[in-house]
Amino acid sequence: MNELTRFIAETSPGSDPPSKQRQIHNIKQIKVMKHIIQTIRHTARAATVLILALLAAQTAWAWQGQGTQESPYQISSTEDLDQLATNVNSGTGAAAAASGYSRYYFALTNDIEYSHKADGEEGASTETNYTAIGCVGHPFMGHFDGNNKTISGIRIYKDGTGDADSYQGIFGWTGQYADIHDRTLGDEGR
Repeated sequence: MNELTRFIAETSPGSDPPSKQRQIHNIKQIKVMKHIIQTIRHTARAATVLILALLAAQTAWAWQGQGTQESPYQISSTEDLDQLATNVNSGTGAAAAASGYSRYYFALTNDIEYSHKADGEEGASTETNYTAIGCVGHPFMGHFDGNNKTISGIRIYKDGTGDADSYQGIFGWTGQYADIHDRTLGDEGR
């Protein structure tokens, strides 16, 4: 007879009362079971919170649009452009990001200007305020329509050591079927 069966038999109505030592043992088992149940509840809550946080992180950034040719994702701010770089370069998150957004469409909807230090200001010559979209191993493979808008103020400082330093610009690395058109890279005063 296993422990649970014995416990049930000994604590069922109409059974002979267990010995004092057995009662103490049963009380200890009940406390252990309560502790295990409480631990499981806390673990389940923590797991639920973690899963919800991961889902929220994966879907937290949502561009306007559907990513289709008829309704492209709308890039209207530095944050939108930076998020595209983060998604493509990490290759994680949505399946679209993992594929470099192959077959997905993006459209620049505003002129975008990155803030930066003024020329001659300390640190201006080594400032980096932008990360290129696409990198070795995670190329951008989607469609990007610049809508004749201008992206300006970008500063990328690389010291020239390493292959990653060679692939810089609005797009650092693109795949075979990437389509990028009608965008202007500008900078006031330069």
